[in-house]
Amino acid sequence: MNDDGAVASGETGEPDTPRSDEVKELDVAAPNDAEEGGVADSALQRDVDAVIKRHAVYGVASGVIPIPLVDLTAASTVQMRMIAQLAELYGISFSQQVAKSTASSLLASVIPLTGFGAASFSLMRSVPIAGPVLGLATMPALYGAITYALGRTFAWHFSKGGTFDTVDPKAFRARFTGEFSKARKTEDNVVAA
Repeated sequence: MNDDGAVASGETGEPDTPRSDEVKELDVAAPNDAEEGGVADSALQRDVDAVIKRHAVYGVASGVIPIPLVDLTAASTVQMRMIAQLAELYGISFSQQVAKSTASSLLASVIPLTGFGAASFSLMRSVPIAGPVLGLATMPALYGAITYALGRTFAWHFSKGGTFDTVDPKAFRARFTGEFSKARKTEDNVVAA
């Protein structure tokens, strides 16, 4: 081990590996900020972007389901699948329990921004005539933006060497809120971006 805490390449046969507190933060939206900037980094970034975009589309599609609470269940399932696939891309062991509790906490942090609870949004579809119309007008965009923001937040965390064991709720909440606000401002572009 050398002076800065990294394992020297001659000791293990592997390249120098920085300590977790030294891993450079990556902005998931800017793959060129990667330390090495190599082909592997841009290939990983393309794969990450594809997973997030695909699942954001699935999130939008789950918002079209006209049955109250079934849409919410479908969106949650899509989000867990996305997080599992992101973890796999980064070589991180998936923890459904941590992913669910983190996602629920993040969702609770942005629901006040929307003015209603997620279940309230879903249940509004049961109101005759106006409910389905309002649901169709709001739920796809909401579920798409939440799914996109969750993906960006978890990818950001994993890209800096984070795991499910190292989730910092305060940092996650701040990042997720920013990503969600960005996604809401560009709802039309979230799935096309």
